[in-house]
Amino acid sequence: MIDASASSSQKTILVVEDNQALRAAFQDILQAAGYRVISASDGREALDLFHGQNTKVNLLISDIHMPEMNGFTLAERLRQTDPEIKVLMMSGQRPEEADDVPASIPIDGWLQKPIGLRDFTRSVNELLRGPA
Repeated sequence: MIDASASSSQKTILVVEDNQALRAAFQDILQAAGYRVISASDGREALDLFHGQNTKVNLLISDIHMPEMNGFTLAERLRQTDPEIKVLMMSGQRPEEADDVPASIPIDGWLQKPIGLRDFTRSVNELLRGPA
């Protein structure tokens, strides 16, 4: 379970996943922990939602391989607008196996699919602990 001391209704998470069932599951878990969650099915939709927000997005949780725009390009564009946004990438590959990881984009965390609930919640807690 997500640590209640680390969660806050004032923290906003943008979840980007092209698999609708996974996206819904991540959203349900995060909302149950008190986070404000925005979800998108691809990078272009995520950019539109991000720029349409009146509140700060604290964390991007994104799949890497998606139609329209991959997770790395999305992270790069969001960081151009908000360099402080935390980035948690998800992939079926381990980071050392992924040959398309751009060195210019700082990634704060990596989750390898299939993602266990414990790993997911631990990663979110670690990235959102403290001021964001």
